[in-house]
Amino acid sequence: FQFSAQLGAMQHLKDQLEQQTRMIEANIHRQQEELRKIQEQLQMVHGQGLQ
Repeated sequence: FQFSAQLGAMQHLKDQLEQQTRMIEANIHRQQEELRKIQEQLQMVHGQGLQ
């Protein structure tokens, strides 16, 4: 019994870690998108400043 309880706990931990990983990855994708928008805006500002 104890062994199967340990397996269950480890599976639960694994599920939690995988869920956390997915959340962090989604967060990173969002931030990369924000960064790309900011970089585009910066390029526009630089372009106008140089004219």
